[in-house]
Amino acid sequence: MSISELGSLGEFIGSIAVLATLAYLAIQIRQGAQATRTASELHVTDMIVRWNASAAADREYQRIWDSLAAQAEVSDEDKLHFIWKVGEYCLIAQGVFDQYESRMVSERCWKNLERTVLGFIQFDFVAKWWALRDANYSSAFYDHIDACAKRPNEWAPKSSTTWTQ
Repeated sequence: MSISELGSLGEFIGSIAVLATLAYLAIQIRQGAQATRTASELHVTDMIVRWNASAAADREYQRIWDSLAAQAEVSDEDKLHFIWKVGEYCLIAQGVFDQYESRMVSERCWKNLERTVLGFIQFDFVAKWWALRDANYSSAFYDHIDACAKRPNEWAPKSSTTWTQ
């Protein structure tokens, strides 16, 4: 085998090694991206668990929730208290919406929060608050929720007492 043939063989083997390296790197990048998405979704779960724990520990919120579920009137003070809790949830939802738009969380993860935000907005006083756009949410988040709110929503509040029966 001549030196020229050995050089050609070396180039061929080198190109195969480069392709193998590129394939390996592509697999590593894909696995890294999946690990990042998984970590993001775990973080979302943690935020929602914390919000739910906060809501569960808030006796006033529970009382207001049960009143709303029973379609009873609530005071202006109760409405304000409820809107503060909804606003906190919407901050979490906006963060997840941004992650969803960046493909950092799955559609399933985002849609659960979206559905809850849309459910909150079904209450007239929450819808009025939302329409003011006074909270510090992005216009993209507001626009997305507004567009979704035009679709039928089958979410309905249930009294917390039904959870223990």
